[in-house]
Amino acid sequence: MTIDRMTFPTHFMPSANWVMPFANGSGTVTLNEQTVTRGGNRLLIVVNALHLRITTGPQTGTDIVVGHAEAGITLS
Repeated sequence: MTIDRMTFPTHFMPSANWVMPFANGSGTVTLNEQTVTRGGNRLLIVVNALHLRITTGPQTGTDIVVGHAEAGITLS
């Protein structure tokens, strides 16, 4: 995988919520993005493999997620 001219080996396993800003400052890529939400007796886990955000320039507001999964449980 190559992001912004930086190549990662196929066995690269980033830690949770690993953020890499683009060299030109136009946005970020988050790998292994994880959020856990608990509300009352419900627990929700969301994982995105890759989350691309463009924050400046003509494509500002672009938000792309690749590889999304959710798992929830109701606790008793």
